[in-house]
Amino acid sequence: MKADRRSDGAGSYRRRANGSFEVRTHDVEGNRVYSTAYSVDEAERLLAAAALVFANAPPVESRFSPSLKNFGPTWLDEREVSGAHRAIKTERAYWRTHVETAPFYDTPFRLLQRREIKQWVRALSGKLASRGHRAGKETVRVATTRRLSWRTVKQILGLVRQCMAAAVDDELLAVNPAAGIEIDRPATVDEDWTHLNIDEIALIDRVVEEPHRTIFLVAIYTGMRAGELWALRWTDVVISGPRPEITVRRSHEGPTKSGRVRRVPLLAPALRELMRLREITPESEELVFPALRGGQRGRGDDAAWADRNVPKSEQERWARVHPGETPRATIRGWKTKLGITRRVRFHDLRHTCASHLVMGSWGATWTLQEVAAMLGHADTTVTEIYAHLSPDHLHRKANSTRGQPPHSVGVDSRLVSPETSESSGKLLARSRGLEPLTSSSVD
Repeated sequence: MKADRRSDGAGSYRRRANGSFEVRTHDVEGNRVYSTAYSVDEAERLLAAAALVFANAPPVESRFSPSLKNFGPTWLDEREVSGAHRAIKTERAYWRTHVETAPFYDTPFRLLQRREIKQWVRALSGKLASRGHRAGKETVRVATTRRLSWRTVKQILGLVRQCMAAAVDDELLAVNPAAGIEIDRPATVDEDWTHLNIDEIALIDRVVEEPHRTIFLVAIYTGMRAGELWALRWTDVVISGPRPEITVRRSHEGPTKSGRVRRVPLLAPALRELMRLREITPESEELVFPALRGGQRGRGDDAAWADRNVPKSEQERWARVHPGETPRATIRGWKTKLGITRRVRFHDLRHTCASHLVMGSWGATWTLQEVAAMLGHADTTVTEIYAHLSPDHLHRKANSTRGQPPHSVGVDSRLVSPETSESSGKLLARSRGLEPLTSSSVD
């Protein structure tokens, strides 16, 4: 139920699900404040007392100028409490790294210009990306050599847009200046994903050491996302009986990306790896792929697949432990060790699974609907990116598509009388989506 509206600055109260009321008002700094539960009479008395406090205060407009700085953190807290947003940690990281450094972060909403947001978006598109790295108990950000992807910039802008939309909904802002600003996807002749070929998969099986080999092969043969792998529990793995499978319930700290539970059947190589891993895993271990130091792996963990830069603090620590040796600035990942020079991310192991299922590399050709169910896509729209990998896919589509409407097929010209031939010709021409033939249209 919406809060009962009162005059500006007087606050409001709203009914909770249990029938009690909570008071919503602002403190003298302009921050939103929510009370504990009250009866309706107590809520009215509390608002009356608050009105006395503000009686001699400056006008609300001069006392509270909402901005991203003083409105955003509370808005993020409310998103987290709601439990409806699975990527809240990522959103907070984007907020700290990119939004709090925006030149208009503390500019009052009423003074914020649309062109300022567009300029900031252009600057974001040229900003270098960074990745998290564990240094002891702390996580530090290490700069990379690539720019922020258009998807990341789009997500950051979307976060600001949603925050300002909430301010409009709270009547703190008349118009959302970020509404309608779009991020153009850069044109490219290359696909933004790739997959490993059969020889590269076999190389992983032969060369990569444990526990990384098992992680990579299970990722390849199940198509699970990194977060789904890191959050996987042994209680959700069935490796005996007639139906070996994984029940995918979680990703990182919350539900899966689609918000749905799905069951992934275990192909023989994945089953083999999990059975071998189960034999050496202590019964007390809950996670299937825990971090090397215990606990669940974080969002930036790729199981040492890619190269990683070593922070300067860690290089100095290395130099103290190994005097006379050159500290390592980069640690080579398994992708480099395997001699794979093109850009292949850990996430592309998921694309590898889908690609080979569609191509039939592993003995059977799967339909796009079957691959969508395996990967957890809500529909086959996303799965269509793999359609070109199946040599028969477009031919099957073409064979199931009629070249002309059924009623125009097999018309016997002898059944058309001279009186109706002209009108019938026009009708048939129009039914094919063509204009009727005339003398001027023939060359």
